[in-house]
Amino acid sequence: MGRFGIVYHHRSAACRDYAQLLADHLHLMGHLRHALPVTDASAHELVYDDAVVLFSPVTLGRIHGAALVQAVAPYRPCGVAAVNDGAFPNGVLGLFSLEVRANSEFFSLPRTTPDRAAVLPVARWLTGLAPAP
Repeated sequence: MGRFGIVYHHRSAACRDYAQLLADHLHLMGHLRHALPVTDASAHELVYDDAVVLFSPVTLGRIHGAALVQAVAPYRPCGVAAVNDGAFPNGVLGLFSLEVRANSEFFSLPRTTPDRAAVLPVARWLTGLAPAP
């Protein structure tokens, strides 16, 4: 059984919906999970999780919560899901050090109508990190 932290940008309805969809999917798979708004998340708490996923929109070339990923990724695998239209923006990768990029997965999810199918690649990545319950 894995224990996963899900962090999301609380001002984005799509990010909240994706976080909930992922949490529901992980619950059905028998994994422990907790979802937190990025403003309430702490690297000190998340480092105890097996892995962490951040859902954030890309705004002006920035991802809200990038500093949190920078702090956790040297110790735990991190997934960064950019909620935008199109592929993961290359310029945003520059926000993360090489060490963080080596220990992270990057996903791009559409802004409109979050559905379970869109979050499945993130769920597959996470559940591949932990032994089955």
